[in-house]
Amino acid sequence: MAEDVSRFGDPARGAMAFYQPVLNCVKCHVAGESGRRLGPDLNEKRVIATTYLIEAILKLSEDIKEGFGTVAVRTLDGKLITGVLAEETDSYLLVDRIEQPEKPLKILKDDIDQWRKTRLSSMPEGLANQLADRQQFLDLVRYLTEIAKKGPERAEELKPAASLFALPPLPKYEARVDHAGLIKSLGLDAFNRGAETFGLRCASCHGTIEEEGSMPTSLRFAEGVFKHGNDPYTMYKTLTHGYGMMNPQRWMVPQQKYEVIHYIREHFLDKKNKEQLFDVTPDYLAGLPKGDTHGPKPVVSSPWTKMDYGRSLINTIEVSNDGSNIAQKEIAIRLDDGPGGVESGSHWLMYDHDTMRVADVWSGGFIHYNGIHFNGVHNRHPRVAGDVHFKNPTGPGWGRPSDGSFEDNRVLDRDNKWYGPLDREWAQYKGMYRYGRQTIIKYTVGKTEVLESPSLAFVEGQPVTIRNMNMGARENNLIVQVAQFDSPDLTIKALKHSVFVLPQQGS
Repeated sequence: MAEDVSRFGDPARGAMAFYQPVLNCVKCHVAGESGRRLGPDLNEKRVIATTYLIEAILKLSEDIKEGFGTVAVRTLDGKLITGVLAEETDSYLLVDRIEQPEKPLKILKDDIDQWRKTRLSSMPEGLANQLADRQQFLDLVRYLTEIAKKGPERAEELKPAASLFALPPLPKYEARVDHAGLIKSLGLDAFNRGAETFGLRCASCHGTIEEEGSMPTSLRFAEGVFKHGNDPYTMYKTLTHGYGMMNPQRWMVPQQKYEVIHYIREHFLDKKNKEQLFDVTPDYLAGLPKGDTHGPKPVVSSPWTKMDYGRSLINTIEVSNDGSNIAQKEIAIRLDDGPGGVESGSHWLMYDHDTMRVADVWSGGFIHYNGIHFNGVHNRHPRVAGDVHFKNPTGPGWGRPSDGSFEDNRVLDRDNKWYGPLDREWAQYKGMYRYGRQTIIKYTVGKTEVLESPSLAFVEGQPVTIRNMNMGARENNLIVQVAQFDSPDLTIKALKHSVFVLPQQGS
């Protein structure tokens, strides 16, 4: 890796990574106006091995520079405070933390239950996971190597413009928020709205009661100890200004912040972590900053549901409710006529072009728009929302041309799900085409070319889904799975079998 840093790393790009707010490198390693620094001066000219820098990022606590070890302090009122020990006297400790903007926190020893020095780095675990990819890691280490070798002049030369990372100023109403009034107004409706916001924006990092979050440095509310204060107003400031690895949530208005805080307190702390549940008393409310506004009303916007995607949508969509049937390379096609795009329809058919199967046919509602590119939810797929009339399990939609077998031979991953396309000798997706309002799928089964276009008809008022196929030359019989049903007691009159044989030429 050290060799790759030298060969492929770019110090200018590495400087951009170093200064990006999400990593918070600058907060600890570059002195602010007060001259304080919570980590070693990386601009200092010195002889240092690239391998040392790599290990310092990946193995944070193995070799902590003298003077930057951390302490853990438990106060008499139950708060846990961690940070760099800046000074110790007979009567107090000065603990420097990233969230102390002006000067270290002074803690009287009379207020301390117990404290100890640790051998843990103040750098958050999993820091490298915030980088985009391996290349950005190489760039970052190359930048650190470069400024160590050439000193402050080179560091200043590589420093990106501050305007590239500057946060916009807070709205003026933030200085006039009626915090006590907002807290006293919280009830069941606020809890429900907070639950929705938490699920969309917070759960992916912080996790839920049942599942861990995706970011190891994020607090597990059901069992963890707050590092930055657990009272509602301090939690509000964390959302407003950020803390540690968490960036400011500037998109939230005051009402939304306190709704999420209310949900965290009621759902996590009150049920599972009562030691961290702060008691909101009249005296506490009376001591909060005074104000005369609750801020603007939240704007609930879901533009992804209003966008015209055309007659089809290519995505990853879940057919089941338990993760057992997911079309990884899905093409959802609207079957009915009418204005608008695929989301405005009433009947749909979904192909999975990894396996060339029809994953399902459904009607009513289109999909639940989950996903980072839709509503911002991580680790979730969009899911079919309407009434599923039939669905085929994950696997090949056509029998293997050589022997008719439907046995899946793709990659079985650690989550016990199949991934990737079928062998090219079996089936291969070639593309999707438009003809008026028709959607045409082109693929091959063995050496046979297939053009397929789904459509919808009504027989005696009942919808009938049709797969129209134009078949090329074939050397042997081909077998296609049309539909698989859970129950043999069918009300569909025309369908006799779930698998059809398409014989050789002439039929």
